Amino acid sequence: MPNPIVHFEVMGRNLDALKAFYTGLFGWHSEDWPMPNGTNYVGIDTHAGGINGGLVAIPDEATPAATCYIAVEDPAATLKKIESLGGQTLVPVTDVGMVVFAVFMDPQGHPVGLVKADDSTQPQEAPKPPTEGAVGWFQLMGPDGPKLQDFYRSAFGWEIDTHDESGYGEVDTKAGGIGAGIGQDPEGQGHVTFFIQTADITAKLKAIEAAGGKTLMPETDMGGVVFGMFTDPDGCLVGLYKG
Repeated sequence: MPNPIVHFEVMGRNLDALKAFYTGLFGWHSEDWPMPNGTNYVGIDTHAGGINGGLVAIPDEATPAATCYIAVEDPAATLKKIESLGGQTLVPVTDVGMVVFAVFMDPQGHPVGLVKADDSTQPQEAPKPPTEGAVGWFQLMGPDGPKLQDFYRSAFGWEIDTHDESGYGEVDTKAGGIGAGIGQDPEGQGHVTFFIQTADITAKLKAIEAAGGKTLMPETDMGGVVFGMFTDPDGCLVGLYKG
């Protein structure tokens, strides 16, 4: 079964502040979803195409992060496969009623989610074209790009085309949904994040700074794509790309 990328998530400590930050900057619609396990969760509908997502509160000792979820038919079996490939289970298969999910860490330290595939997690046949505020790209950068690409090929059957000299690989999940890129961090550290579409990256970064975020990479033209990166008030790394 194909494994599309179907959901994004921001994991932070101050849920109210994060909700105000993202809804105010990107016009996202939010809804509070108290979970059966007591976790506070804010569901996000971007109303902009791409994928929807959520904001989740984490304990003070946990590390804030932005990531995405991959739809799989059998999360438990997928976790076993991931562990056999050198990954680790962070959150075992958990049923919260509306969704069955899990979270793993890949061999290079990225937290990524799994969600049990059903009709609600499959990309629409004719999705809305991404517009301002859409989450349309998932990115993983590690200290060893080729090995990271091999891990995701093996775990999810993705095709990854490394078409330039940097070794950055564009992912084809063979399942629709949003695209992704996996590559090597030139600084040897790495990150996991998603990218949000906007028409004016420089102006958006100024608004982000005014709202308590920080610019990590200003508007940068790489030829095929124009992008920038910021951290939100909780320190989660997120990208912007020009639509």
